[in-house]
Amino acid sequence: MIRVPSVGPRVTRFFSWWRSQLAGAVSDIANWALPGLRRQLTAFVSKDTLRLVEGSSPEASPLLSCARAVHGPFEKMPPARVSIVFDPDIAFVQLLQMPIAALPHLDGAIALQLPKLLPMEPHALRTDFVVDSIDTDAGVVTVRIAALKASDVEEAEQIIKSLGMTAASIQVRGTESTRSLHLSSHRMIHSQHDLSRWDFRLLVSAAVLSVVALLIICVEGYRADHELARAIDLVGPEAAAVLERRQHLFEQLQTLQNISVSEHNPTAAAILSEVSTRIGHENWVMSFELKGYELRLIGFSQDPATVVASLSGSTLLTNVALHSSMSTGGQQKARERFEVTATVRPRA
Repeated sequence: MIRVPSVGPRVTRFFSWWRSQLAGAVSDIANWALPGLRRQLTAFVSKDTLRLVEGSSPEASPLLSCARAVHGPFEKMPPARVSIVFDPDIAFVQLLQMPIAALPHLDGAIALQLPKLLPMEPHALRTDFVVDSIDTDAGVVTVRIAALKASDVEEAEQIIKSLGMTAASIQVRGTESTRSLHLSSHRMIHSQHDLSRWDFRLLVSAAVLSVVALLIICVEGYRADHELARAIDLVGPEAAAVLERRQHLFEQLQTLQNISVSEHNPTAAAILSEVSTRIGHENWVMSFELKGYELRLIGFSQDPATVVASLSGSTLLTNVALHSSMSTGGQQKARERFEVTATVRPRA
């Protein structure tokens, strides 16, 4: 049975690597397509001021420094994406320990605990969490929860927007695990209908893999069609000649088969000669009908049974049978009319 504590960290590391790869690819594409996004700007927000610097160091010379209460007007700056980083003094950060069994349903479990942990109502805050550590021996998971007043976040976003820029992320300055928290407006932990981190990462991964698979299918299909057309062009004349020769051979074989069948089957003349020899000169045949392998004789004889016995001894006939016999008057009153049927026996 698979244990969640042993699988969880490995899955976390895999998705962290996968996210970094996707972020790198998106960044390369953005830098190539949109030169304005090459600048890395960070807005450091303290209790009273907002400092916009190039890079991610809070000690860098500010491009803009203003009071948080001032909303403009500001001189427009080149378009760029800005990471907003809040000082921990104006943020609420707390560690929470929960049973490891709650790990698969961490969003719902933390949402139930927020009203007890936060100093304000959850709807007035921007909140997020990150798993800080997992203690498999004690059976607990440590979660770091961060919260900012929604009014402070909206105030900083309004200043960035008035500068003609876009807020890319909202974070809390501190340790590495704290900086991995994202408190953007689209990620609010108290909403029960938001996608979890794992759901979002799985959806992104599935979308990327689907696009890659579709591209591979299209490329392979095009290559297969191209190779098939090329093969048809190369072997087309030879294949047509082979098929024509094959058809000609079939026709010749059919002719030989017909000849063989006719040679193995007795001719009508041979059957008539055999019947004449078998019935003798004292018997008369008035009708001789041969349809395929079926023979029908009608005639006159003093003893029709003798005719049947004579024909039964023929090597060309089988299933000889007398179907009707009747006496006739007049010139042939001493004779009987008969009808005999037989089957022609094919030659071996």
